[in-house]
Amino acid sequence: MDHSTEGVTVFSGYVTDLLEHYQDIATTTGKELFAMASGLDLSNPTNKVPMSVFNAMCQWIVDNLGPANIRQTGMLIGTRLYQHMLENKIVNTDSTPLDILKAFQKASLQTVQDPRGRGWAIIDHDDKFCCLRKTQTYHPILQEGLIKSLIQQVSGIEIVRVQYLKSIAAGDEFDEYKVSWS
Repeated sequence: MDHSTEGVTVFSGYVTDLLEHYQDIATTTGKELFAMASGLDLSNPTNKVPMSVFNAMCQWIVDNLGPANIRQTGMLIGTRLYQHMLENKIVNTDSTPLDILKAFQKASLQTVQDPRGRGWAIIDHDDKFCCLRKTQTYHPILQEGLIKSLIQQVSGIEIVRVQYLKSIAAGDEFDEYKVSWS
């Protein structure tokens, strides 16, 4: 996989969501996190900011606050993304988990601008699971929470599991996730 973030941007709304979640530590332990966002134009959620900065902020959270915190941030971003998809009629309240993951695949190409066209690929699925391959440099732990949150929005879905099938951190070429629900 090409791990370059050169020329890759993400909507600033993701940075805003991340910072809002950690507002209570902005003047104490989170000063460094908030400093990373200085100079970014966060005035409009669709402004473009460097993916490298967003990923660095996610990694700071993992390193300083633990992976559970970035998963929770992913959950919040997933809720926001789901609401955006509902408002723009990309999904509706009758959408299945697979419908939502297909919409997520398309939405990620809109919210992340990558000259190489990287994003997500659905590699297998049935009525109770979907396997996804991440071909972009999205922070892998944040994505666990985001994906889980998207599926939990579906009416009647109580249990959602996101597990790694493959991991770049473990030497694999791509991160791959199996998302299952019941």
